[in-house]
Amino acid sequence: MEGGLLSSASSDSGWPRPPQNLPKTTWQRITALMVANILGTGVLSLADAASVLGWLPFAATLFIFTAGALYSGLLYFRLFAAAPSSRFLSDVAAVAYGKLGRVVVTLVVYVYIAGVTVIFHLTCTLAVAQVFYDSGICVYTLSAAVALPVFVLLQARELHSVGGLSVVGAVSILVPCVVVLAELIGDGRVAGAATEAVAAHSTIAQRGVAVMDVVFAYSGQVMFIELQADMAKPEHFPRAVYISLALMCAAYASVGSAGYWFIGEARLADGKPITSHVADGVARRVVNAFLAVHVLVAYVIEGNVLARGMARLLPTPQRDGATSPAPSQA
Repeated sequence: MEGGLLSSASSDSGWPRPPQNLPKTTWQRITALMVANILGTGVLSLADAASVLGWLPFAATLFIFTAGALYSGLLYFRLFAAAPSSRFLSDVAAVAYGKLGRVVVTLVVYVYIAGVTVIFHLTCTLAVAQVFYDSGICVYTLSAAVALPVFVLLQARELHSVGGLSVVGAVSILVPCVVVLAELIGDGRVAGAATEAVAAHSTIAQRGVAVMDVVFAYSGQVMFIELQADMAKPEHFPRAVYISLALMCAAYASVGSAGYWFIGEARLADGKPITSHVADGVARRVVNAFLAVHVLVAYVIEGNVLARGMARLLPTPQRDGATSPAPSQA
């Protein structure tokens, strides 16, 4: 059975297409969507994670969860191949487990996404506050200012419509990574900065938090079914998985390792993101401005998925282009 599924997914011919009335998205835009949505604020805490774990455990943890993210990404590809009429992860659950599966997956996925949008709103607000850190503007005012563009951009009803915006989001997180690396290298290693092969000072709880920081850096795959449903050629989805993960792993390894080496465990012990170690001034404003743009784009992507999911729970889900999955086979 597995061989049949894999063989059907390995060729362009005979691949089940999504409904023809839906917008079509290229795998390149899907790659940008993945980078914009997944490679995010998690990268900023990896230097601290490295200092808590030490070189060897950090490298092993990053390798394990990169491999896990690759496996799960390709697993979503196989799931969509098995239920190609699906538009949501809950559709796949309905094919496999019926109504109960749909209800459970819908509840878990959209509670998670709703929580993520709250985190994104707060993170974007704080990034904007860092851009204007010396202006005295109230955080509540900045929060309202963030809500306005999000509301406008959420009028796009399909992920295809935010495909171009996702390119901006992908670039806007890579730029802070480059700026931070340039600042660290330019300033040189902090006097007395120390690192360890295996950190001896950390508690079990601190190590657990550090591991979860790495896990969080790869979170966001719950929308992979939606991404494939919006593709013109879903058989090209693995290309997006490979390229996006390569970019993420490179960013995580370089920022986490450079931050640990140049800053050292003593100064990273405050648990603050690596951007807080950028000197005040132009660099600090630039990093946080790009970070705010990135989080805003990721906020819109997650909000788009959440809005479509909520609309589907209304009595007439067909108006957003949703289709019913194939009936489950007893």
